[in-house]
Amino acid sequence: MQTRTYTPASIARACARWLFRLLLVLLLIPVSAYLVFVVTRFLPAKSELDASLVPYQGPAPHLRMLRGLVWANVQGNPAHPTPGHWLDGPDARITGQVARFITAKEDLYRSSLWRHLDGIAWQLSLNISYDPEAMAALWSAQVISPAGKGMEATALHYFGRPLRELDCHDLAALVVMVRAPRYFAPGSEASERFIHQTGLEAACGQPVTDSADAS
Repeated sequence: MQTRTYTPASIARACARWLFRLLLVLLLIPVSAYLVFVVTRFLPAKSELDASLVPYQGPAPHLRMLRGLVWANVQGNPAHPTPGHWLDGPDARITGQVARFITAKEDLYRSSLWRHLDGIAWQLSLNISYDPEAMAALWSAQVISPAGKGMEATALHYFGRPLRELDCHDLAALVVMVRAPRYFAPGSEASERFIHQTGLEAACGQPVTDSADAS
């Protein structure tokens, strides 16, 4: 009977092959899960998402101001933008917020781990599919407030006027309100203080940028 001789080199090669196969399996599991998510969740919802952001796109002054305010709000202080870590930059924060808006009803019935993994999949898909301008419009369309969904409904609820009739300060108050509707209610002292301290209104005249541009 022939015996097999193991040398340090052969053992190292065997370990390397085993590790490679293990890494391949560990890589295929999340990739496969994400592809299933794209096919079963994201693509069926994308046409509805695309349609929802249309009213918030375009060159109208109030829409350009709104999109600028949305991005400035996730950047922190628009007067002094600071580049964040890639996991916590403005682009990651805005896609995370949009993902939470989209899945708000579903999240009531799911575990925190599942919500986290689902949120990552949504963020990745949104980042791939939409540029900064479209993301700001999508945020405006999907945002949830006491008035329901969308900034148009929010404007009517708080000001009794459509978005097109609001000035920069009113739009800024609506964007800030989403952070905490009761605490930052438009016209409240907390809302006015936040707008003043962050210089949020300065974003009305600035183009929409993502974290890479801000840095």
